[in-house]
Amino acid sequence: MLSWLQRWFPRREIASGPPSREPPPWLDELLGLMQKNARTRAWLGLRLDDVEHKLEAGFASLREAIRHSAQAGSAPQAQVWAWDDLLDAMDLLEEAVQTAVSQGDPGMADGLRGVLVRLERFLGQAEFERLGLPGTPPDGKLFRVVGTEHMPELAEGVITRVVRAAVVRGDRVVREGAVLTNRLPPGGRAAPQRLE
Repeated sequence: MLSWLQRWFPRREIASGPPSREPPPWLDELLGLMQKNARTRAWLGLRLDDVEHKLEAGFASLREAIRHSAQAGSAPQAQVWAWDDLLDAMDLLEEAVQTAVSQGDPGMADGLRGVLVRLERFLGQAEFERLGLPGTPPDGKLFRVVGTEHMPELAEGVITRVVRAAVVRGDRVVREGAVLTNRLPPGGRAAPQRLE
C-alpha cells in the first residue's frame, strides 16, 4: 500500500530559505511612481485645505459685510473688500483643478470644478462676473500683465495663464486681474488656430 501511495504522490523537496530570484526590473520604477503619486495626493490635499480655509474666511467676512450693510444701509461698493477672500479662493480652486488634471487625477478635478460652479452661481446671484480666459488677448482695462510664457502653439500676446481673475459688476471693474501672456521669440510664429 505504501509503495502504491508513493507512486501516486511522489515526495517533493521543500526548499529552505527565501527564493533566490531577483526582483523584477520594473519594481523600482513602480515604487517610485507610487511614492510620487502619494506625494502629489498629499500636496493636493494641502492645497484643498488652504482653499477650504480661504472659503470659510471669505464666507465669514461676507456674512459680516452683509450684516453691516443691512444695519448701516451702506452702498455695495463699500463692501467689495468682503469678496476678496472668496475671489482669491476661487483663483486657488482653478489652479488646483489644473494641477489635478496635469497629475492625471480626474476625480479630484471634477470635484473641484463642482465647487467652482456653485461659487460662480453664487457670484452671479450677486451680479459679479469673473473674467479671464486663456487664449484670448488681455483687455488693458481689466488685466495687468505680470509676466510672460513661451507657448509656440498660441498667438503672440494672448493670455496663457490667469493668476488672478478680473471681476466686474455690470460696467464697473470691481477687481483688476493679473495674467501671464504669450511671448514668442523673434521670428517665431504661432501655429494657426482652428476656428470651431
